[in-house]
Amino acid sequence: MADTEVALDALTVVIRGHFNAAIFSPAWLLQENVIGPADFARAEVEIITRDFASLETGWLMCQVTPEAMQLSTTEPDDFERLRDAAVSILTALPHTPVAVLGVNREMHFKARDQDHYQLIGDRLAPKEFWEQTMNLPVMREIVMWGQRDSNFGGRTQVKVEPSFRFDEHVFVSHSDQFNLHLIEERPSNRREAWTLEADQNQRVEALATNIPIVNDILANEWHSSLSHANTVLQAIANIS
Repeated sequence: MADTEVALDALTVVIRGHFNAAIFSPAWLLQENVIGPADFARAEVEIITRDFASLETGWLMCQVTPEAMQLSTTEPDDFERLRDAAVSILTALPHTPVAVLGVNREMHFKARDQDHYQLIGDRLAPKEFWEQTMNLPVMREIVMWGQRDSNFGGRTQVKVEPSFRFDEHVFVSHSDQFNLHLIEERPSNRREAWTLEADQNQRVEALATNIPIVNDILANEWHSSLSHANTVLQAIANIS
């Protein structure tokens, strides 16, 4: 992404399951070697209750509810540490039922100029159809689903919309969702992909035995997910 000016590059790991939010404190994270003494010294706690915990340690932001744990960072140099933090927490909680893993990248990149900014929307959502029924149509957002090459269940979602944080920037969200079961045969057409999506959603169950699967995905699918996010961003930024 050397030729693309990125104003913000954030990464979030989301794990859905059954969590006890009350245990997530800076002291516990330090005890389990998720963070170090320097991170602990900078830690700030917003709230810790049985139903919700929210804290940050400088580079790491952590939010936990009974249904999900979310770890995030806005420092690309710490993306690997984010993965390691997720693995360390799950290793410390071997009896926690988990069901779904999400690796979510969010990027705001600057268009070359106003013409390029408008062109991106025109290419992703052509206006010829809409101009027949609407006055000055613009693209608010576009969401695409796709299949991964690996045999892990789930999908990749890409969302593109104008950035509401930075002027003349484009927001790109790249989300890899893993449903923690293997697919024997990948779909060969869009109808099969849609049917598989519905079937996977019905079969998701939170189990503690899924933790090794999550750790395996984080170890073996991590770099391909981040690389694919870069590829998507660059393809959109290179629209001309």
